[in-house]
Amino acid sequence: MTIHTDGPTTPIVHRPQRSGLDRGLTFAQTGALFAVVYAALISFMLCPLLLAVVITVIAAAVLAGVILIPVHGRTLWEWAELRYWSWRERGSVDSGWFLATDCERRDGAPYGVITTGGGRPTVALSVRLPGARPGTRWLTRQHCDELAHAGVMCGASHASVVIEPDGSSSCTDPVRVTYAFAPRGGATGGNRQTQAREIGRRLPTIIAGAAHAGLELTALTAEQHTAILDDAYRVPPHARGEDCPGLAHESQLTWDHLVHNAHRSITCESVARGVGQFPDVLPHLRSGWEQARVALLYRFDRPAQTIVDQDYRTALIRRRRGRIDAAAQARSAVAAGAAVAQVRTFLTVTVRADDPLPDIDGRALRCWYAQQASAFRAALGLTHPASSRYVRTTFIRR
Repeated sequence: MTIHTDGPTTPIVHRPQRSGLDRGLTFAQTGALFAVVYAALISFMLCPLLLAVVITVIAAAVLAGVILIPVHGRTLWEWAELRYWSWRERGSVDSGWFLATDCERRDGAPYGVITTGGGRPTVALSVRLPGARPGTRWLTRQHCDELAHAGVMCGASHASVVIEPDGSSSCTDPVRVTYAFAPRGGATGGNRQTQAREIGRRLPTIIAGAAHAGLELTALTAEQHTAILDDAYRVPPHARGEDCPGLAHESQLTWDHLVHNAHRSITCESVARGVGQFPDVLPHLRSGWEQARVALLYRFDRPAQTIVDQDYRTALIRRRRGRIDAAAQARSAVAAGAAVAQVRTFLTVTVRADDPLPDIDGRALRCWYAQQASAFRAALGLTHPASSRYVRTTFIRR
């Protein structure tokens, strides 16, 4: 674990993404493991001892290599899964619908609640730094951590800080933050109306927490958020509204990009050293990708104290001084009020259908092959994929 902070305020303890056996085996991988064990037993029963040992060692080495050894950021097993799902979904159309509802707080201020296909209620707010000059990049990683921390203190399970290119969004401010809450049995359990009212009661606390860091938040209405999403999908203005309800967010799935409304988009995840940190995407923006959308995705892990205590015990068992010191620092930070989160950085570039896609070779970026639809929505702050495996989400709009 590492602590991200640029100042004396409460930090976010970054928990790295799990990989290999730390993430656990899938059902298919478990079945393959049992098959190898069964084949080894049969070989010992039917073959000479030396031959059975050789067969067992070769089979175990092949299985371990396929499951554990990464190739360009993914194991061979994960590549096979992606190819399989890409083959199944070839030529299909992804419908990106959602349910947007307008609500009012007790003081009469409006806010919109977005409910995705997974049932997770999400609220979006525009972010401004009072006194910042238009066109300047004033957002820092400390600002992002403070925004995320304000949400987790009010029960949010996920937070996303999205940086839009200037002038490309219906929102007057290029930076916005979204907070997602657990749908059922969590902090905002109940029906959709109850969840929306509960989120409205928490918004003033979230806004006050951001103001403590010098940031000004304004809740977006459902209409504003819908317009932002339409801009992202490049929906023509005449196609918006109820006159053509089935057109808005349909997109064609391909292996390495998303086709939508005469445009193509590619979404990648940063795998630079110190992944999740805000500055690791700036070199890509400086190299001509000024129209790229950047999103920092926070997934909070609870209970935070239990997690850091467990990591500290694991570090003591492995007797690695560097990890022991980092785990002890993380325990102190959580005891002082820090949150534990897995942080990811997404980058989306959209071009016209007849323009070439940007080349990501040689850059510290990993393309979400066969998962461009879910990755595109994640970079908009609507979803938060748990891993780089295939994720399919369909939104519903009424």
